[in-house]
Amino acid sequence: MKNGMTEKPKTHIGAPPGMLLHASAVKTDKGALLFLGHSKAGKSTICNLLSSQYEPIADDMVHVQYKKDSGWEADRIYSYINERESNKGKKRADKPTEGTTIYAIMRIYQNSVVKAQPITQTEHCFQLTNAIVEGIGQSISHNSFTALHCFRVVSEIARDISGWSLQFSKKSDTIHYVSSWLKQTEAANLRKGTVKDEQ
Repeated sequence: MKNGMTEKPKTHIGAPPGMLLHASAVKTDKGALLFLGHSKAGKSTICNLLSSQYEPIADDMVHVQYKKDSGWEADRIYSYINERESNKGKKRADKPTEGTTIYAIMRIYQNSVVKAQPITQTEHCFQLTNAIVEGIGQSISHNSFTALHCFRVVSEIARDISGWSLQFSKKSDTIHYVSSWLKQTEAANLRKGTVKDEQ
């Protein structure tokens, strides 16, 4: 799945080693679903809840990297460590892993009613910025990343991948809802579902 992405410059932050997002993620048959939220928002909770049907990728920190052939991919944090060490000419800490192309990114909120709706690109950028800042804050290796560079990446991710708001409960109806949502959405239509900012 290419997600309609444009060619990214070689200096793109998504190139190895990529970056870390404060998020959780699961692997579905359509690609990875990323869940953003502050601490205690329920990132681990929704990941564990969906694990009965979808393979967990990470429950707190996700490695995001742009690859020319597959677009934005999500992987576990040790894949970031491997990429970073490899770029420094050091031996990889673990065997290389295959990332999962990101299908959609959701900002989660716990609620008794389960509901997903698209968010504006401005809101999407805001949520992604928070996730990057929180990811950097929990990493010791991002001191060379400038704010301007991060903002550029955020805008590119928001343009390439649809952003959603997901209210969820700790009950099985969340699993049923996410499964139904995946069946009803198609990659080509996700971008159309993103709310355009008012001029």
